[in-house]
Amino acid sequence: MPVSEQQAVAALEAVLKPGDVINIDSRARWYKFWYRIPYALIRSHQKRIFGEWSRWRDTHTMLYLGPQFGAHSTFSVEPPTARYLPLSDFCFSHLSIYRHRTFVVGPAEALIMDQACHPLAGTVYDVGQLLDIMVNRILGYPQVVHYRCFDFSRRCKVCSVGARIAYEHLRHVLEGQGNTSLAKLFSTVRPQGTPVGSGVIRWGPDGPPPSQFGSGVDVEATAPAHFANSEYFGDEFVKAAEFDYGVPV
Repeated sequence: MPVSEQQAVAALEAVLKPGDVINIDSRARWYKFWYRIPYALIRSHQKRIFGEWSRWRDTHTMLYLGPQFGAHSTFSVEPPTARYLPLSDFCFSHLSIYRHRTFVVGPAEALIMDQACHPLAGTVYDVGQLLDIMVNRILGYPQVVHYRCFDFSRRCKVCSVGARIAYEHLRHVLEGQGNTSLAKLFSTVRPQGTPVGSGVIRWGPDGPPPSQFGSGVDVEATAPAHFANSEYFGDEFVKAAEFDYGVPV
């Protein structure tokens, strides 16, 4: 039975916590058919890296900052420009919520994360950076941005990179205070066959070469699937919930 927008928002509010990463498996409306091309490219890119058995369908990443931000509770780097969103803007999307497994983000930490988000608000979505990520995967650098051919500017970012930047900014601030409880995200790439809770790591055909095992993922090479498949790295995130059309899945 369909739920109202108010019910869908309330369901999200009951689950979300500050610092949660929200991944969306985007659906292109018929009158926005041009979105289907980038969605297909992102999914193909992620599937070739993480494998067909992974969570490769997510096409967009947002960061939930918390109820203290009111209608600006969620930060989204999206076309045409990065902006803050209320939950009502995406409450009927097919979304998954990923929560850091070991670090608890409180209101004070969320304010620090917002320090990284605020300068990005209003900046143009960087399609060039998205192309660079894919080009580097084709050239054999799936976890790093070795070549920069199309990047618009250092200030413009894509969705998942924006969320990663907020986490790394928080880590830098905490380390400056002598707090090392938050480790760098995706700082280790686990080799093929590594045992994990869901079985073993099975990289796709364009997975990282052996030279990248033990090293980390560049901030600017971060994709939505990195948050969804963090067991391929340091198991940083756990899926807290999944919703579709405002209903838990």
